[in-house]
Formats: sequence, C-alpha cells, structure tokens
Amino acid sequence: MSTTVYTKQNQRKNVMQKLYTAISLLEANTLQSMMRAQGVEVFLKGEALAGALGELPATVAQVELWVNQKQRALAEQLLDEYHQADQSGVHWSCRSCGEENPPGFQLCWQCQTESPS
Repeated sequence: MSTTVYTKQNQRKNVMQKLYTAISLLEANTLQSMMRAQGVEVFLKGEALAGALGELPATVAQVELWVNQKQRALAEQLLDEYHQADQSGVHWSCRSCGEENPPGFQLCWQCQTESPS
C-alpha cells in the first residue's frame, strides 16, 4: 500500500508506503524517533486515534508507520534490528539519567539518549 503526496503545484513530492503497524503508541513513537535519528522520514498514521482505544475497536485505533518509498530499505533494516534487539531480552540502563529501558529501545524513553550498544 502506498500514498503519493503532491505539492500545491500538483507535482509529485514523494511516495509514502506503509511499513509497520505498531502494537502501541509508545512503540510507534519509539520507532519513529529511532528512524528519524538515522535520517529516515517517518509519518505516523492513526496517532490521534490511539487515545480512543477502548472506545473504538483496536483495529481502528492502530498506529501505522509510513516511510518514504526511497528510504524503505533502510527503514526495514532498522525495524529488523529493533525486533532482533527486542528478542534478545537484554534491558539496558541509560548512562545519562539511569532509567531502565526495554530491549528494543534504541533511545532512552525518558531522556532520548542513545543506547550504549
């Protein structure tokens, strides 16, 4: 699935493609921050609906990550690294604020400092 974004002059700007459906708004924001730190343009679709979870069906309130078609390969690589790190089960402590972070987090959720690995 892809969406083409046009400028006011009706010129094709870029093509965004759905990359991933996050399990939560927290995961979506974590992935967005991680990818943006690597220069990947990421757009969250459904972010505003995530707060209505419980009032709306879960499938309606899902948050999707969309990326520029030209950056899809890098985004997929980063997503794979995220899932591999998540499988390792190794929590890490932030060297800046001391907060404990789950395995898949590349940035501290508290202060956005990069993970030591």
